[in-house]
Amino acid sequence: MNKIILITFFLFLSFSLLADYAADFTILSTDGLSIYKKQNIESESLVHLPFGTVVKSWYRKKKPVTINGIEGFWTKATYKDISGYIFSSYIYDEIVVDNKIEENEIRITKEDLSTLDFDYHPSLQWYGLYMSNDEFYLKKINVSLLLSKIHDKNLFIRESCDNDFLLRTDQTKKALFLISSNIELQETNIPSLFYDNSASNYSYDEGFLYPEQEKVFSFNKKAYSIKAFEKADLDTLNRINKTYQLKISYEMNGSNEFIHSFNISSLIHLYGNAEKHCKYHTPRIHWVGDLNSDGLLDFIIHRYSMVRHGGGFSSYSLLFSYIKNDEFGVKLIDSTWSGPTD
Repeated sequence: MNKIILITFFLFLSFSLLADYAADFTILSTDGLSIYKKQNIESESLVHLPFGTVVKSWYRKKKPVTINGIEGFWTKATYKDISGYIFSSYIYDEIVVDNKIEENEIRITKEDLSTLDFDYHPSLQWYGLYMSNDEFYLKKINVSLLLSKIHDKNLFIRESCDNDFLLRTDQTKKALFLISSNIELQETNIPSLFYDNSASNYSYDEGFLYPEQEKVFSFNKKAYSIKAFEKADLDTLNRINKTYQLKISYEMNGSNEFIHSFNISSLIHLYGNAEKHCKYHTPRIHWVGDLNSDGLLDFIIHRYSMVRHGGGFSSYSLLFSYIKNDEFGVKLIDSTWSGPTD
């Protein structure tokens, strides 16, 4: 009898703890979402929260309801000192939205990535980088955010998407990259000097540079160089550590010499030795051109984790070169992460 009472007590305690447990959920409705006083959209709206807002929610499935053709359920939610009810189909856990839109913000992602980054934001303008007959062009497009709780789940299965969202454009042709910005970009042909179309084939090394190997590009009567090298450092035990590095150099003032160089290794998180990088042919120069039409070359670098089979991750990093006070530099604009790799 005592055992039964004890088991009943612990079951009651467990359910009580579950009932009081709240987790962070992010609002992914592009129009925002309201917390209502009661479990009814006709009741008082206590607060209307914009896209990307995080709320505390007691996300427990109850009797489903249909609102505007969307099936979901009402769940208790709090935001700051406001408590009420929110509709479940537009809130997702373990997703962090970057709501901080910087001046001249530019982001990069891909349609076909099962992405770990959430680069979508409804306030940004969207462009597709396309290729036609070996020419590249930038086109303004509309991008929709498809959510797994609302749209056909078979679509997510067909796309092999493990996440809760997909990005879809209004174009029949798939873009090489999706570029989002809070400033107008020029819809025009993009000067391009290099494109590695073999990025998914690890045994092919068109965009990979072996140590002391370099690629030289000429653009607007100036020369650029991307060179790989091995850097040796002593650790605290006086052991030599060698790491694979990449630098971008620029010829200024008609000197015919690459006297201005910028090491991009820390920007794209290079960490392994040359032997390992050579084995996996990473990172790769994926694309070189003038994306922002400033007369200087920009770079997309593809990097993936160096693992034998699966379980790794891949990234594309967008780098812009610039000149300030007669000094050449390269800055990381954005990276999009996906995974696992094959």
